[in-house]
Amino acid sequence: MDEWGIYNGGGAAINFDSFLSIDFKDFSKLATFPMEDGAFASFNKVESPYDLRIQLTKGGTTEERADFIQTLYLMKKDLALYDIVTPEAVYINSNLENYNYQRTVRSGKTLITAELWFKEVRITAGASNYNPSQPSGASPASNGQVQAQ
Repeated sequence: MDEWGIYNGGGAAINFDSFLSIDFKDFSKLATFPMEDGAFASFNKVESPYDLRIQLTKGGTTEERADFIQTLYLMKKDLALYDIVTPEAVYINSNLENYNYQRTVRSGKTLITAELWFKEVRITAGASNYNPSQPSGASPASNGQVQAQ
């Protein structure tokens, strides 16, 4: 696939003219503990959610640029999960944390350049249907006599 894009549920989430750059960061942390003589030993590795920064441009009419900026605003406010597609990889389940945009004399007064920061959202088990009025523990059991007070 040679398409570049940001998708939500299979459809394009935002219309843009050019995908300028991508900056991907995926990292882990090694948990360590001290040993004798100042040495350390590692005992676990913890994966962190990825960070992804992309740059997009949008030109066109005033209305098209206004729609682009409004879409960025709405994407930042929502909890939707986005897939960032590049020819080499697809980065799934990310949410837009922040963005900025600029218009400069060098790139022309009708061209907006936007930076978007995405972070991976890890999907875990859902919440249970806990109802405090219905205890979920074992039934009471009699384990002998209780001393009267």
